[in-house]
Amino acid sequence: MMKFTRPFHGIILILFVMLAINSTSATTKYNVLSFGAKPNGKTDSTKAFLMAWEAACSSSDSTMIYVPKGRYLLGSMAFKGGCKSPQITIRIDGTLVAPQDYRVLGKSTDWLKFEGVNGVSILGGALDAKGPSLWACKASHSNCPSGATTLSFTNSKNIRIRRLLSLNSQMFHIVINGCENVHVQGVRIIAAGDSPNTDGIHVQLSKNVNIIKCSIKTGDDCISIGPGTKNLWVEQVTCGPGHGISIGSLAKDLKEEGVQNVTIRKTTFMGTQNGLRIKSWARPSTGFVQGVRFLDSLMKNVQNPIVIDQNYCPHNLNCPNQVSGIKIKDIIYEGIRGTSSTQVAIKFDCSPKNPCTGIRLQNVNLSYLNKPAQSSCSNVHGKALNLVRPETINSTSALTKYNVLNFGAKPNGKTDSTKAFLMAWKAACASADSTIIYVPKGRYLLGSMAFQGGCKSPQIIFRIDGTLVAPQDYRVLGKSTDWLSFEGVNGVSILGGALDAKGPSLWACKASHSNCPSGATTLSFTNSKNIKIHSLLSLNSQMFHIVINGCENVNVQGVRIIAAGNSPNTDGIHVQLSKNVNIIKCSIKTGDDCISIGPGTKNLWVEQVTCGPGHGISIGSLAKDLKEEGVQNITVKKTIFLGTQNGLRIKSWARPSTGFVQGIRFMDSLMVNVQNPIVIDQNYCPHNLNCPNQVSGIKIKDIIYEGIRGTSSTQVAIKFDCSPRNPCTGIRLQNINLSYLNKPAQSSCSNVRGKALNLVQPETINSTSALTKYNVLNFGAKPNGKTDSTKAFLMAWKAACASADSTIIYVPKGRYLLGSMAFQGGCKSPQIIFRINGTLVAPQDYRVLGKSTDWLSFEGVNGVSILGGALDAKGPSLWACKASHSNCPSGATTLSFTNSKNIRIHSLLSLNSQMFHIVINGCENVNVQGVRIIAAGDSPTPMASMSNYLRIIGSLAKDLKEEGVQNITVKKTIFLGTQNGLRIKSWARPSTGFVQGVRFMDSLMVNVQNPIVIDQNYCPHNLNCPNQVSGIKIKDIIYENIRGTSSTQVAIKFDCSSKNPCTEIRLQNVNLSYLNKSAQSSCSNVRGKALNLVRPESCL
Repeated sequence: MMKFTRPFHGIILILFVMLAINSTSATTKYNVLSFGAKPNGKTDSTKAFLMAWEAACSSSDSTMIYVPKGRYLLGSMAFKGGCKSPQITIRIDGTLVAPQDYRVLGKSTDWLKFEGVNGVSILGGALDAKGPSLWACKASHSNCPSGATTLSFTNSKNIRIRRLLSLNSQMFHIVINGCENVHVQGVRIIAAGDSPNTDGIHVQLSKNVNIIKCSIKTGDDCISIGPGTKNLWVEQVTCGPGHGISIGSLAKDLKEEGVQNVTIRKTTFMGTQNGLRIKSWARPSTGFVQGVRFLDSLMKNVQNPIVIDQNYCPHNLNCPNQVSGIKIKDIIYEGIRGTSSTQVAIKFDCSPKNPCTGIRLQNVNLSYLNKPAQSSCSNVHGKALNLVRPETINSTSALTKYNVLNFGAKPNGKTDSTKAFLMAWKAACASADSTIIYVPKGRYLLGSMAFQGGCKSPQIIFRIDGTLVAPQDYRVLGKSTDWLSFEGVNGVSILGGALDAKGPSLWACKASHSNCPSGATTLSFTNSKNIKIHSLLSLNSQMFHIVINGCENVNVQGVRIIAAGNSPNTDGIHVQLSKNVNIIKCSIKTGDDCISIGPGTKNLWVEQVTCGPGHGISIGSLAKDLKEEGVQNITVKKTIFLGTQNGLRIKSWARPSTGFVQGIRFMDSLMVNVQNPIVIDQNYCPHNLNCPNQVSGIKIKDIIYEGIRGTSSTQVAIKFDCSPRNPCTGIRLQNINLSYLNKPAQSSCSNVRGKALNLVQPETINSTSALTKYNVLNFGAKPNGKTDSTKAFLMAWKAACASADSTIIYVPKGRYLLGSMAFQGGCKSPQIIFRINGTLVAPQDYRVLGKSTDWLSFEGVNGVSILGGALDAKGPSLWACKASHSNCPSGATTLSFTNSKNIRIHSLLSLNSQMFHIVINGCENVNVQGVRIIAAGDSPTPMASMSNYLRIIGSLAKDLKEEGVQNITVKKTIFLGTQNGLRIKSWARPSTGFVQGVRFMDSLMVNVQNPIVIDQNYCPHNLNCPNQVSGIKIKDIIYENIRGTSSTQVAIKFDCSSKNPCTEIRLQNVNLSYLNKSAQSSCSNVRGKALNLVRPESCL
């Protein structure tokens, strides 16, 4: 038999997690009742708990301190570290209660304190600190103690706090100070909204802390983040009442560590004083805040949803006349939405000495009394992307204003206000302050205007509440290049309003073929930086509506462009020689390209744009000039095309050029009755002038089309007409579904190289319509299922292989009897497609194939595709022979590819293989999609009779010298009654092999025997491996979003090598049950961590 490691049996499916890694089932237990604790809530059990801790701590085993149901009266306790036990779990089914007299704890710093511990977990239970009596004392302004923190961890590592309820703390509920690797999940914190200084969770001087799925109701910060915090992850936290989530107060001390790499996401704030806050004293400090991400937060009636306050100075003590030294940079607010209970929803009050920088707001929508809220900004630099309400980052409320009416503008639409607008610009430009030019409601008649740069003002905002109108006579503007042009400006924003260019009269002139001027662009920016155009309406431009030429950092958002579908050359937005341009949430209806992208454009992002009528979104025309800059790093996503001439187009003249197009991503687009949904045209030569008999020099490569769907109004939905001298390369199509008249559309491809992944309709990249076809019937094949057609198929292969063209071997409907066949490589044809509409059947007598290694084998081939059809290997008769323990042949693999490249197997059905169904051995670039494999659950494999199982990785370590397995992703899989789910398996033998970089993601298990398993001690029948250990090194394995049911009690089993323990194993969002209860896990020689919900409980 052929020697190779067979990577899978059948087809790969996949994944679900429920882990424990040294779970509590293997731990030594200490019940506090055995040490004298009393669950009556009256007898002091402090000593009993400390004795239980001492016993657990001194054990060399993993241990559990168990607290049964009941109420346990406890005084202040310190649990010291230096333990022998590698893991101590405190399992609480009862409630720990503080003394009724607040003075007993009040002068202590902490009630329950852990110092210098490692591997401690607190699971379940409640802590009732009896805080209200101390709060009442403080409210009366009596002489009261400060109060104690309920639970604190100091200088500790690998801590878990899960499903704990903390009630009525005297001071802070939970403090994490100087710790590393802390996971807080499912915790509830409750205290009155007016309880003083009862912060929910305080983190400082700590790293790698996760706070997940917690509910916090308290009288101070729900979560407070102090100096020296880094790598903090907060997710799915509900806050309220309380003071919100706060970074700070900072700058209490001159020398202070910074706060960095903090992520707060999926949070809800209900009636809180603040939402997301960064706060520092107005004092000198060496501290900083950077790399903070506030994502996806809902505000419900919050006083200050977003706030940075660097001028905190209560009672004006110890800080008057000073400024904060804290440096704040790289802060992102994204997806923040909801309602503010005050008019100012966003307040950035940063240090005048150290302004906040790199502040980014994206998709922020906050309202006040059902209207847009306001913002207040001081000493802050950043940018706003997509929809941001209220307007932010140096918003208009703080700017010096220039009202055009004060310069003589008339809002009657008749009086020429050109001079007044230019005077307002001159005044704003000359100011040293940030300025706003305000255009009130009304219609303002304007001629051609050039707003020149070189301004002193760092920011000039045109706030337009009215409409700017062009002269009625198209000739006034017609000979100008632009109507409103900005040249060499920096920091200019145009917010709101409408521009009516009165274009229809010029379009009519052109339609009549009269002697007409070219017409003016409505709005242009040239050689400018840091430009915003938001919520503008551009109507009926004479030529282009908006041009961005030679610019940097431009944000176009919420713009609407309207012109007739037959208006000539009225491109919506044209970009060229520019970088870092965003075009977001725009609607463009025009007579030419909705967006046209010219030479020299790089780092362009287009998202949520609706186009139609119009000519689509086009890169080009390019190659107008011999020396031309390239177009690169363009992303166009979430776009809609309605009845347009083109959808996504790349176009170049058929002329020499040094230009190029590369790094383009067209993603998630909907086509509705579009003539040419996807098109590359490198042979553009209108009227056959200046380009006949030439070819385009533009080099096009690395273009991705993904998630393009909808309808074409023509039969050819995809057309790649590339340059014969410079073919398009690196073209990738993925998840494309385009139809024509409710049927699959067609494609046309010339001089293009690439690949298609997942579903792609119509078939593309040298699709079958353009291939030389070889019908097996023409070589003598008989579709009756009785006549041997082996020779006919081999003859068809030989003909296709010898052709210099791309070819297709076509198998019509019917059943074709075939013996063992080997299709050898070394072909001239760059692409051979087997298009199978029938069924290939093996001989009825299993012995005909049984002694062969393979039934259909491909060796050393390149560019072979198998599309559709069925393979019936007639395996049951051989299985029955093996079941009878007779002398039977091993059996043949149905389909194998060996030492081959660029292989596709799509929509194939493999039935009843004698041995393996599909084997891929020594191959590169293989895509298997839409394949179905069917065999009986008790059909035998060459490794013993294992029913209904899926083997993912392994068996490994068969040989001493063995290559590794790396960079494997298994996602969105379903396992139905299988023996295993996601398995890594190696023999217990020495080996140089390894497994690393494996991702098991989003898998559903339905009644699976072993959902998650690593087995490094495989040694069947105890042969060739007793008393040995596996040399396979396993690391960096992720199990994420694995869910479902196990048919055995142990759902997760990690049995790793004692010589080479598994490392960097990560479980995240794993939920596996057994008989509607939590399953168990078994773990040996494994190291890693568990994030978010993981069931069963994990020691990671």
